[in-house]
Amino acid sequence: MSFQMTEEEQKLLSDCVRGYAGLVFSGAQEYLFQKRIKRRMDANKLVSAREYYHFLRFDPRRDDEMRELINLLTVNETYFFRETPQIEMVSRELLPALKERRSREKTVRIWSAACSNGAEPYTLAMLVLESGLFQAGGWKVEIFGTDINSEVVQAARKGMFGVPAFRGTDEALRKKYFTPAGAGQWEIRDEVKKMVKFSQMNLHNRAQMRLMRDMDAIFCRNVLIYFDTEGKREVSEMFHDSLAPSGYLVIGQTESLFKVTTLYTIVPMTNVLLYQKPSAPPGGGK
Repeated sequence: MSFQMTEEEQKLLSDCVRGYAGLVFSGAQEYLFQKRIKRRMDANKLVSAREYYHFLRFDPRRDDEMRELINLLTVNETYFFRETPQIEMVSRELLPALKERRSREKTVRIWSAACSNGAEPYTLAMLVLESGLFQAGGWKVEIFGTDINSEVVQAARKGMFGVPAFRGTDEALRKKYFTPAGAGQWEIRDEVKKMVKFSQMNLHNRAQMRLMRDMDAIFCRNVLIYFDTEGKREVSEMFHDSLAPSGYLVIGQTESLFKVTTLYTIVPMTNVLLYQKPSAPPGGGK
């Protein structure tokens, strides 16, 4: 007999996940949500969704179990040099702007939030190297990759990728920055790997988010679609706190902060819109 939750059970478990991670599963995603719940129920030898809900709420192992569930719910695939217009904008406009703005400090800090398997922060590192903007003059470029999924963070640190991760990558760049590792795998070279620091982080956790400060650019692409309006507002406001004055927030090409927050100034780049934190707080605060 197929597994199906009642509306009440769906709401109880959805509220648990939203409260922990801010993630919302609705519409067509409800089937995926229920399927993943069933897998965790089976792993814990639980027979009902309500029993699993009580496990998540009251069992001494609830924190570990929530992390296992989140890992299962957030498994996703990404690839290098994703969304060409944004990649070109980073190379041609964003990196030169960051260099000009940080000419005195000679330190640039870039954060890839919800970095999944590491393809995005490694892409940013390769763009920095390819630009040649920071090679001389004592520059330091720090790139941070974070994700709520502890398993993909571990995979990102290893820097091993299969062929699908290269569908947006020029062959010359793959040969330049990766080493064949057999069995259809490629390992990213140390000169790129050492530029990125990975850690597990929950974007819905204010205590963790407060650790990320003075960022010149934050990339959070194709992530906000998994949050409801209130969740988007909370995360975008925490990103605002994490940015240095005049820092940039880069979200997915199809995403928008319209009717979410007024904290940012919209900055048009070539074929791309960026959100910028004002250099001084607006007169009315938030």
